[in-house]
Amino acid sequence: MSDPWRNIGFKSTTFPGWPKKDTHLGSGWYRFIGIGGDVLYDNCTSTVVGGGTSHPILSCGEDSTYYWGIQYSDITVCYQSSGGCSSTRQISRIHCPDGFYLYRHDHYDKSYSYVTRHQTCGASSCGPNALCVDDGRCECKPGYEIPDGHLPTGDSYQCEDIKTCNPSTQVCPDSSTCVNIEEGISCQCQNGTIPSITAGSLVCKDLLSNEGTSPETQFKNLNSAIKNLTDDVVLAPYVVSSLLGSLEDALTKVPQNTNVEKLVFLGDAMLQSTEKLVGALVEPTTTNASKALTTKTMEVQTFAIGKDYKSNMSTNVENENNSLDIDLTDIARNNNGSAAVALTNFKKLGSVLTADLFYTVNDTKKTMMSAVLSASLPKTQNKVLPSPANITVKHIQSLDPRGELSCVYWNGSAWVVDGCDVTQTNTTHTVCTCVHFSTFALIMQVERPPEVSEHSPETNQKMELLNRIAVSVGLGFLFLAVMTFALCRRKPLVNSATRLNLCISLFLAHLLFLLVQEFIHLIHPHKVVCTVLSGVLHYLFLSCFVWMLLESIWLFHAVLRLKDIRSPRGIGPHWGYQCLAGYGGPLAVVAVSAGIMPDGYGSDRCWLNYDKGFTWSFLGPVCCILGTNAVLFLIIIILLRTALSQMQHGPAHDKRIKMLVFKTLVQSVIIGLPWILGFFTRSSQALDVLFLVLNSQQGTFIFLLHCVLNEEVRQQFCICCRRMENKE
Repeated sequence: MSDPWRNIGFKSTTFPGWPKKDTHLGSGWYRFIGIGGDVLYDNCTSTVVGGGTSHPILSCGEDSTYYWGIQYSDITVCYQSSGGCSSTRQISRIHCPDGFYLYRHDHYDKSYSYVTRHQTCGASSCGPNALCVDDGRCECKPGYEIPDGHLPTGDSYQCEDIKTCNPSTQVCPDSSTCVNIEEGISCQCQNGTIPSITAGSLVCKDLLSNEGTSPETQFKNLNSAIKNLTDDVVLAPYVVSSLLGSLEDALTKVPQNTNVEKLVFLGDAMLQSTEKLVGALVEPTTTNASKALTTKTMEVQTFAIGKDYKSNMSTNVENENNSLDIDLTDIARNNNGSAAVALTNFKKLGSVLTADLFYTVNDTKKTMMSAVLSASLPKTQNKVLPSPANITVKHIQSLDPRGELSCVYWNGSAWVVDGCDVTQTNTTHTVCTCVHFSTFALIMQVERPPEVSEHSPETNQKMELLNRIAVSVGLGFLFLAVMTFALCRRKPLVNSATRLNLCISLFLAHLLFLLVQEFIHLIHPHKVVCTVLSGVLHYLFLSCFVWMLLESIWLFHAVLRLKDIRSPRGIGPHWGYQCLAGYGGPLAVVAVSAGIMPDGYGSDRCWLNYDKGFTWSFLGPVCCILGTNAVLFLIIIILLRTALSQMQHGPAHDKRIKMLVFKTLVQSVIIGLPWILGFFTRSSQALDVLFLVLNSQQGTFIFLLHCVLNEEVRQQFCICCRRMENKE
């Protein structure tokens, strides 16, 4: 017999057909299985209420035991009526080798019914949202109840969230009051206590004398308790609702004149605690399950799927004004068949995490155009999105025709543009397409923001194609330049150590940049990999500029001493010092930058983040190097003009010196000029294209300047060609 209602913990008397009677049973051996229990309930001394009947049959214990290969007992059963045993009799019971019992049923008064319990309690003995407690009875978890009039069958008591405060059912802890809210109930702590959580249960904690009762203190204490929750914990909705409500109340009571840094800290703590609590709403399932929760300033919607979920349709999670479209089944394939998604709408958090925390280069007027939304994948191990998700947000203010919309995400201290783009918009709603999950918002700027590309999707595709072709061409010429310098390694006028290292650094930087952009959809979800790659790119590009500076210093020494420039030995810094400066200097800059602002690396394109001016960790050294080069070239030109007029050298020697100065000057311009344009590319599409072309063709210019236009290189190529012809 597998009837759940037989359990002593099922006390309902309002279901159709109450009281239950075992009128259908014939004589024979029976076994109890399922969530109702596996043995007869044993209590013959007190009134028993439960088991779906008014006349329970109970066990009073063994009278005699026999061993005929298996344990065979005679037990006394009590036919209880009106609070006591109206009669007793003996029945036979067999204890089987596998640990279960068989009971011999014979004819008796048909108005009675067997009442059961669990012999041993387990985590799933009583089914979902129910607990096996004390003497083997089944009860709904705190905050859940069996619907009035429901008769449980199968493997579930159908315990559901308590919707209304009931004086007869104590759900809330001591020193608290049960309050009805839109989606159920909430517990509000009273008498100077604050809410906390212990072993997954809500408690009202007495404040210590040294803690104080300020809203900020209450907020921090509650956050500390929530942080200790493990990721696999499951909390009753009323517990989550009560804790969220307390967080809201404490945060809204923080004085408005609190400094911005403290408000940002509190707002970020609110996001982290909410994500923990929302994740605790999700329960493991084999099919699918959803939960909704609403507080005074929040809307929460969760949806979970399990291994037996069959649909291949994309998942749509909605609350009152916003929605999220995501391919949850694809995520489940990477998580052993199960996954969950949650969407939280913070209606008032925008007043704490304001639009002014969206830092841009231009001084624009910023307006929060949506509520703050948080999308997460709770109880999901692999959180990488195989395909972008679409978040549709409703505008909370009128759209200014002059304004520019930006989908931004919260990085812990500010709003940044990273991994989320505006793909559709109208007067009332905007669709943000995101490659990762976090906390999002829609911000409008009256002037065009420098961080946000104004290009259409078609233009972006053309720019990506142009970038792919241009960088590939530049890499080809850089490779030819390196091979040429290797071939002419004994020709000092053609090759120098600084020029060779410059080309190698440029080649590695452009190659890594091309690979990163080509596989950005695979790299970006792995934040650590993206951060490391952006740091390596930062290092390589800085190394290019340092080697360019070292070549200018070498030229300065050559002109200053006016030695034969065909013999560069002894001119300029020692080779070891050059390597230390060329490779050690950029490494020091990257290390210091990472130490000061670790989250500055790893933007949506795996480069430097634009927020809080972190790009100056690259542009700053570049400007210093370009400024130093400009001063050196000015000095070189003055010295050269004076020295050549006083010295007796042939025209060929003077021409070589002038040509070398000219080539080094042009080289500095073609490497430095594109990065100067980089200051302005975000404000002009034409400059963006010019920057891309000039920057990608640095290798082409170097090859033309130092190889094609070099007479010795041309002679060397001619010699090689003649040798090949002779061999043929």
